[in-house]
Amino acid sequence: MTAVFVVFLCVFLAFLFFNLNNNKPQSVRSTTQKSAISSTTINTTNTTTATTTTTATTETTTQEATTSAKSFKNSCKTIPYKDIARQPNKYYDEKVVYTGQVFQVSQKQDDGLYYALVYVTQNEYGYYDDTMYICYELEENEPKFLEDDIVTFYGECKGEISYESVLGNEITVPAVYAKYIELVK
Repeated sequence: MTAVFVVFLCVFLAFLFFNLNNNKPQSVRSTTQKSAISSTTINTTNTTTATTTTTATTETTTQEATTSAKSFKNSCKTIPYKDIARQPNKYYDEKVVYTGQVFQVSQKQDDGLYYALVYVTQNEYGYYDDTMYICYELEENEPKFLEDDIVTFYGECKGEISYESVLGNEITVPAVYAKYIELVK
């Protein structure tokens, strides 16, 4: 993202410089060449314009990302756990949302993703059950999720996955790629 920003800024400044030098009346062009102060003033104006444009572009990008996230989250639904566990391929790529309790988290893996086992069904006593396996990305400055955290995640069903329990049993659970995950408490 930073490289794209730098390239955009360089192209934009080159465009401004070209237009300022070619579109100015001759008298302004000669004044710029004679006076270092005038040149500095013009460069400051260019920088201010570039900063304003960059800020507007960043705000637009942020607004688009927020709208995109909101749109994605609004399209998610909670499918009963038993339905997904019973027919995971039927719901493949369905957009889902769940709130649950994290009970196991892995460190960042070689693929850049984190993985967690999350209980997604709360019973009448407040305890969670029904395990889902989720994978998710975190930005560098985002806090990690810990065991016992309550999270809400929005993502897409990705069938099922099998893993080996501590006791050596193979356990198969529904899998979700979480595009957004939020700490509830």
